[in-house]
Amino acid sequence: MKNKNGFNGSINPKSLNGVNGHDTNGHVFEKGTEPESNYKNNKKPVAFSTHEAILTHKQIKEPHLNELYQLNAGIYHPTKPLPLPAFEGMPVPIPGGFCEKSGTTVIFDEDVHLNLGKPEYVRLLGQNSFETRDASSKLGARADPVGPATKYRSNFAFSGPFQLLSDAGIEVFRRIIQNSKVDMAGDSKSSRGNKRIIRGLYYSSKWVRDLQNSPKLRKFFEQIAGEELVPHPSFSNSPQVNISYAGGTKGPVDHWHWDSVAYTGVTLLSDMSQMKGGNLEICTVNKEVALEKIARGEHVEKQTVMYEKPGKMILAQGSEVLHHVTPVESKQERISVIFAFAPANCFQPAKNVLDTMRKLDAKHNLGDYEYFRENSWQALNVLEYYLKNVKYTNDGKALGRKLQSIGELLTYHGLVLEGKINDSFQVMDEEAGKLVTDFSDLNGGDSKNVEHEYVHLN
Repeated sequence: MKNKNGFNGSINPKSLNGVNGHDTNGHVFEKGTEPESNYKNNKKPVAFSTHEAILTHKQIKEPHLNELYQLNAGIYHPTKPLPLPAFEGMPVPIPGGFCEKSGTTVIFDEDVHLNLGKPEYVRLLGQNSFETRDASSKLGARADPVGPATKYRSNFAFSGPFQLLSDAGIEVFRRIIQNSKVDMAGDSKSSRGNKRIIRGLYYSSKWVRDLQNSPKLRKFFEQIAGEELVPHPSFSNSPQVNISYAGGTKGPVDHWHWDSVAYTGVTLLSDMSQMKGGNLEICTVNKEVALEKIARGEHVEKQTVMYEKPGKMILAQGSEVLHHVTPVESKQERISVIFAFAPANCFQPAKNVLDTMRKLDAKHNLGDYEYFRENSWQALNVLEYYLKNVKYTNDGKALGRKLQSIGELLTYHGLVLEGKINDSFQVMDEEAGKLVTDFSDLNGGDSKNVEHEYVHLN
């Protein structure tokens, strides 16, 4: 059955059909149970429609199952990045300056601070394997454009490393991190894995904002991912800086997980030539299947992706791939910058997980406010599209479904904010050898319980 736009009315039926690597079994793990029973006895209640989620207060199984995305499959309405909030009362500074505390004014310049180089390959989402596509293919090293062939969602998994920043861009970014280590530092006890974090540079640095909104950079990302991207409206993640503890880590820098935002781009600012460990490993099978197998101690196909040198980025649809960062065995610090992006199309989900943001933002408490603003912005743009593009009809039922779809999505997000729906998911505590929900308990031994002085790399 086709909708008014000529597209199939349901792009992702209840079984999910393994579209773009999404599992057909719906395995979700319960907190506190053993991995073996987790794998065999999936009992966590989930919903398969927005309406069901609202009525039952269940977490929806997969973002694309929301009625808004089902009803409007194939519609493309790009949105501008979310505007900054009012400065007054914000728990983080929004000075509007440049390299604010350095004593110098640095204005972002695409031609000076970027040095874009194409990845040698990308890998595409799949249920049992991830296809590799390189420059020799018809499309080149890029995902398919989002459209009917991809069921109106990106099939991009991750890219090989490519140059992002010039030497001048690396130097400015290092200086911004050094100057932000006090005001913007997060609570290390709330981070997942063995690292310190700096969050919210999108608020505090105009240089960082201009970098992420660079038209040249956004066009470049679109060519790789198959859809236009914008800075993720959860600005605390735009970007997050991870700094491993000096002297090495007792456990992984980051445990096996998938991301709580749609897309991530990870850039290393450290010289990796003398570093042992700190490698990014990505499972090349469906994320839920991979997590189950790891929990059971089974072999999982994975790829180690090397950053090669400072200023290179690995772009990923991090919400759809299971990945972790291995322990740093050398004494050198590992400084990575994790940019967050979302589809520009308001009829695609940004995939923000509020439970994760509340834990990460335990110091600044921005998670709820950003989740509220993000979903308000999406609704505003959806309604703008309806007003400007829906042609005359006296079909009240069809018009009613359009309004109900955005209303139900807002109600769902409201219930998440009120704590009536829990949107958490589990990660693998590699040191304890079990699946957990509360990643703030992953303390990596004693390394987080001691204050460490941050020494900036020159």
